[in-house]
Amino acid sequence: MNRYLLLLLLFPALTALALDIDLAAKVAPGKWALAYQRTGEFKPLHIKHHEAGTSYTCIGGDPRAKIVAWIQSKDCVVHSERMDEKVYRMDGECRLKWWQGESIPVSVELRPETSKTFTLDIHTNGNSLLGFTEHTQAALQGPCDTLESQLKPLPRQPVL
Repeated sequence: MNRYLLLLLLFPALTALALDIDLAAKVAPGKWALAYQRTGEFKPLHIKHHEAGTSYTCIGGDPRAKIVAWIQSKDCVVHSERMDEKVYRMDGECRLKWWQGESIPVSVELRPETSKTFTLDIHTNGNSLLGFTEHTQAALQGPCDTLESQLKPLPRQPVL
C-alpha cells in the first residue's frame, strides 16, 4: 500500500519531467518494424530462455507516450525517465512471465540513430537470481496503413 501511495505522490513529478522529453524530432511518424531478441536467465542454474521476432506498429503523435505504453504493456512499471544527451532512459521494474515472484529492476535505453531507425535495450539491474535483456532494432517501414492503425497501441509483448 505504501508503495502505491509513493507512486501516486511521484506521478505529478514524473509527468512534469516527461513533458520535457520530446522524441517527435527523433522518431518519425509511420509504420515501424520492431525486430527483437530477448534472453531470460535463472542465474544460479545458468538456465536461459531465448526468444526473437518482429512486430509492427504505427507511431504517430507523441512517440514517447507510445513507447512508454509499450514498456508498460510488458508488465513493467516506469519509475523515472530522462533524456541524457541523445539517449532516452527509463528506470523501473518488470515481472517476468516465467517467474511469479517479485518484480525485478530494469533499465531501458532508447537510442535514436536517425529519424528512421532506433534501438531499444532493456536489461536487469543488480539481480543475482534473475537476468533479462531485450534488444530491439526499430526501422521505419513507411506510412501507417490506415487511420485506424494509428490509434492501435503497440502490440503486447510479455516479458519472457
